[in-house]
Amino acid sequence: MTKHTRVTRSALAVGLGLLLVSQILAQGSPKLAITIIDEKVNQTSEERAGQSAVTITPGDTMRYILTAANTGDAVMKNPSIVDPIPAGVEYIPLSATGANAKIQFSLDGGKTYSNWPVEYQFTNPAGKKVKKQATADMITHVKWDIKARIQPNTSRELSFQVVVK
Repeated sequence: MTKHTRVTRSALAVGLGLLLVSQILAQGSPKLAITIIDEKVNQTSEERAGQSAVTITPGDTMRYILTAANTGDAVMKNPSIVDPIPAGVEYIPLSATGANAKIQFSLDGGKTYSNWPVEYQFTNPAGKKVKKQATADMITHVKWDIKARIQPNTSRELSFQVVVK
């Protein structure tokens, strides 16, 4: 005598649902890793040739190169990368770059961001609200909203330049 097991539609639906959930959970997750390299742009010929140490003095131009890498095992969708402007330097207008990225700037320590040229509002001595264009030395942070997916084990390069005070 053979014993048959009958699977009902509701049991089959629950089994398929659990299989779907397990596949979704097994997809992994993205992981953002940021590396930052700074380099002196206006090196002397001796510095470029390695014949002397690279020295940084007021007036020198520095480039900060950020690499945003997805070290996870799933696609990263539209990440935002924020980097503060280091102390002792001033942002060089229009120097920020990043493919497929919306680049914005902060004047208030990273609380709010605006497109370039950044404007701010203040109340003048007569009590009237006035808008004024920010100067480069007022920029505190740069933000890149990357408008693309970053596949696992791939990266995006972002950069900006500053002048040493």
